[in-house]
Amino acid sequence: MNFENQTAIVTGAGRGIGHAIAARLASEGARVACVSRSEENAKRTADELNKGRANSAKHYAVDVADHAAVQKVGAQILEDFGKIDILVNNAGVTRDGLAMRMSIEDWDTVINTNLRGAFNFTQSILRAMIKQRSGRIINISSVIGLIGNAGQTNYAASKAGLIGLTKSLARELASRNVTVNAVAPGFITTGRGHVPRVCGGKLHHWSGGVCRWWNGDVRCSHVAVRRPNRPQGGGYKCCAKRRLA
Repeated sequence: MNFENQTAIVTGAGRGIGHAIAARLASEGARVACVSRSEENAKRTADELNKGRANSAKHYAVDVADHAAVQKVGAQILEDFGKIDILVNNAGVTRDGLAMRMSIEDWDTVINTNLRGAFNFTQSILRAMIKQRSGRIINISSVIGLIGNAGQTNYAASKAGLIGLTKSLARELASRNVTVNAVAPGFITTGRGHVPRVCGGKLHHWSGGVCRWWNGDVRCSHVAVRRPNRPQGGGYKCCAKRRLA
C-alpha cells in the first residue's frame, strides 16, 4: 500500500502503537502530523521520521481532551499541510482500579482522553474531509471494549464507546466518501502501564509477563504463557495460572 502525496494525523504518536503507526505511514510515503500531549515525545517521533525521509513529519502538542485546543491544532495542521486524508485516533490512557474504589477523576480522565479526544479530533478535520469528498478515519479501540475486563470499567467503557462512535460516524459520512473504521487490538506492550487482572478478589497488575501483586511474602501464581503483542506486530497469547518457583 502506498500513501504518497497523502497527509495523516496520528494522535498519541509519541510512543507505542501511535509511534509505530506514524512510522509505518511515513515509510509508505505519507506526510504525518505527529500529535502527543508531550511536546518532547511528539518532536522525538517527528524528528525520527524526518531522518528517514526529509520533511515527512511535523509535531504538535495538545491534550486531546481539550476541545478548544484541539480545534486550534486541527486548523493549524490543515494550514501546514493543506489537506488531511487520514486521521488515526490513537491517543489513550489507563487509570485502572476496581469500580467501588475508582475516583470520579480517574473515570473522567480515561473517558475524556480515549473517547472525547477521538470526537474532538474528528470534529476538527471533518469539514475539510467532507469538502474534499474523501477521507479515512481509524479509531484505535481495544478488545477490552468488546469483552470487558475487571479493574478497567472506565477503559472498557471508553473503548466500547469508540466502537459506537465509529459505527455512527460511518453511517453519517459514507455518502461523502469518508470511511470510518475501528481496530481493536489485544494487549500490546507500549510502556504505558500494566495489565490489571482480578485473582481471588484482588486487583493484580501485570508487567513484563509476570503479575506484580504481592501480599506480604505471598506472590500471585500467575505468569504469562507467552509475551504480549508489540506495536510493530507479532502476536502472543495472554496468561494462565502457573506456580512460580
